[in-house]
Amino acid sequence: MVKCVYDVQERCRSVGGDAAGNVTEMIGKLTQTPRVVSSMVPAGKVTDSVLTEAAALQPGDILIDGGNSPYSESVRQLECLFSISCNR
Repeated sequence: MVKCVYDVQERCRSVGGDAAGNVTEMIGKLTQTPRVVSSMVPAGKVTDSVLTEAAALQPGDILIDGGNSPYSESVRQLECLFSISCNR
């Protein structure tokens, strides 16, 4: 299993694995398919930023959203991800 870490605040880089400079780079470093990405970010703009960079994921990859967005935001974010995957 390949482990790669991206942390905006650079606090989690000590958990091991390969550090990445952004979400897109992190996804690119994951070579085993399907790639599994776990996102733990606060609600708001940073979540939208992660979703934008999640466009680097391919059909069959798995994105686990463990953030704390309100339900209505989660629905909007899911629709965004569906639009990305349906346009491939």
